[in-house]
Amino acid sequence: MSTAQKLIAATSGIAVGSVDPIGIDFDGTNDYLSRSSDLVGNADGKTLPFSAWFYVEDDTLSPAPIYISSDGTASNVGVEFFADSGTGSGVTGFLRAFNSSNTKIMQTASMSLEKNTWNHLVCSVDLLTTTGHFYVNDEDQGAFSQLTNDTIDFTKSVHEIGGEASVSTSLKGRLAGVYLDYTYRDLSVASNRRDFIDADGLYVTPPTSGIISVPMDDADDPGRNDGTGGDFTLNGVVAQSGRGPNQYNSAASTFDGSADYLSIASLTGASDNKFFLMSTYFKLDSSGGNYYILSGFESGVRQKMQVWIDGSGLLNIIIEQAGAGTDIVYWQSSTVFVANKYYSIQVAFDTETAANCIILVNGSEDVGTYLTGPVNANIEWTPTGGFYVGRAGSGFGPDYVDGEISDFYLTNEYIDLSSSNPFYDTETDKPKFLGSDGSEPTGSSPLIYLPLRADDPGRNDGTGGDFTVNSGPYTGARGPSEFWGESADFNGSDQYLHRTSGLASISDSRFTTVAFSFFNDSNSGSQSVFTGYDSSSNRTAILVNKNAAKLRFYLQSSSGQILAISDIGVSLNTSSWFNVLISDNRTTQTTRIYVNDTAYTPTPSPNTVADVTYGDASFGVGVNEYNGDYTNDGFFNGKIGFFYFTTEFIDFSSEANRLKFFDAFGYPVDLGSDGSTPTGTQPLIYINKGFHSGTNLGSGGNFTPQNSPTDGGYVKG
Repeated sequence: MSTAQKLIAATSGIAVGSVDPIGIDFDGTNDYLSRSSDLVGNADGKTLPFSAWFYVEDDTLSPAPIYISSDGTASNVGVEFFADSGTGSGVTGFLRAFNSSNTKIMQTASMSLEKNTWNHLVCSVDLLTTTGHFYVNDEDQGAFSQLTNDTIDFTKSVHEIGGEASVSTSLKGRLAGVYLDYTYRDLSVASNRRDFIDADGLYVTPPTSGIISVPMDDADDPGRNDGTGGDFTLNGVVAQSGRGPNQYNSAASTFDGSADYLSIASLTGASDNKFFLMSTYFKLDSSGGNYYILSGFESGVRQKMQVWIDGSGLLNIIIEQAGAGTDIVYWQSSTVFVANKYYSIQVAFDTETAANCIILVNGSEDVGTYLTGPVNANIEWTPTGGFYVGRAGSGFGPDYVDGEISDFYLTNEYIDLSSSNPFYDTETDKPKFLGSDGSEPTGSSPLIYLPLRADDPGRNDGTGGDFTVNSGPYTGARGPSEFWGESADFNGSDQYLHRTSGLASISDSRFTTVAFSFFNDSNSGSQSVFTGYDSSSNRTAILVNKNAAKLRFYLQSSSGQILAISDIGVSLNTSSWFNVLISDNRTTQTTRIYVNDTAYTPTPSPNTVADVTYGDASFGVGVNEYNGDYTNDGFFNGKIGFFYFTTEFIDFSSEANRLKFFDAFGYPVDLGSDGSTPTGTQPLIYINKGFHSGTNLGSGGNFTPQNSPTDGGYVKG
């Protein structure tokens, strides 16, 4: 049993803290599972139970199979389940089956699904009685588009998961728990669905009684079939998903900054009182404007309840007295909220007792500044204009949110956030599951709990009523439950990270491995990503020459001998992130360089066997440390993020090794609390969370920020 299987077996309900993810990433190019012969013991029949967990990442994905059985051609299919995000209106999908004459005899209605988070389908049909049910994310989807009393042609010579070789189509996304058997289940009975999805909407290891039961809980054996039909073969190279359906995954919707918002005329059951409890996660995609997360208002008269980020990046909260036009709370944060980064905020007000009022940002109290109050008075929970999420109230602003919002919660209750936070997991820095109706924090369902799945963003699982979705369709976004690489923003003139002494425990070495991401703000000049130099001004450097569209990797020995200069031409721009992997072995004179997973073949000149000078080096990120005079320093103008450096050699010609740093979708991978996950050894440098502060999770010691580089947000945020 794999580690992931043991965790699943030992865990019930929503996990708190770290749980290894179930699921496999498929890159949309050549990753898929297949059998080139029929399933063992297979037979045609009239009943079809099918289940699968899936996650669609690609914006423009044409129909790609989650599972398909065929005779090796697209024109002779038995069963197929496709997902499609190329429609321009979100992700859709359908499951269908054919008879031996290749006539369609069963098809679900088209499903509305969400991109960038896990979805689950379970379907069961009995064509003899033309009955069946199918559920998406444990919600009944209603009628089928076709059910015909005929026999499904299950016995096919080719069975594929995640791709269809005959038409060179594959899924860019994640898969887990693909299951097929021939025993009809009445899915309207909840206990029958619990074989595949639990009551909290999480993954259940599928039964082993089916002919296909592929859990995908082990990246070393993704094609393992725990069912009776025989194992599948892996095509391509895969890695374990960064988040799995066995973990709580907070969904997110993108608001376009110009027309998207949610509205409700009034909240059912709301009444004025002295309590205000709010939690949400959000990520702005721009800065410098006003971005309203919440407004409760009287149309064109006044905004009674306001939560917004202002042009200086400060969070503002204004609450007015019920039945009056006076502020009883006006609070402003000390935290500056930057673009391209998720923030967690929780607010608890008891206006009768000022000491009970608290605001948390990313799990920590933000004392901020009270410009007004708190004043002992009732809060207006029944404004005549209603409530908007994602813009200012009618007649104001409009100050639309340009970015993502996730897990929006609001109610007129109070809990003491100073003693515990039921919304934010401080161990993992990720959202907590609030219950299917949002009742976990207080024991009762709130007025508003919007999970904000893009396929149904107006659905309110609280008691106050559903919201109207304005504009759209909304796009599902990568949410705050995911791991994110972080970055620092350097101004190109005097900002950088610096160590005046060598890295702790470092010595000269013939091996070098570096991984990092960067984003250009200016596409001119020669700029330094990383340099180290010793007391004799010998150096190691990674330079980006933007004029010449060139990346240079430079190695020198402690005696001053140039060991290798590797130049590669790479097209650079000011609108994209670049993920870079470099490894060098001086003993074998091997240099590997990959940019955005594309291999570049350098011709090092010279190409000498000797140790690289590291022992007494000083190191800088975002600056050329050469000579330490900072007069011609190649300051970096842009963002550098997710930086890793070790004096080990990791051969990046292996895709499996590349996937240890950047996943199949180009996002940085969680390297563990000290960066040791890729090799089992803590690297000398691993800078990620709070990159601009210079905190090094590696063994070499922290860097000191010079002239205040700023938070650059997420890599690919």
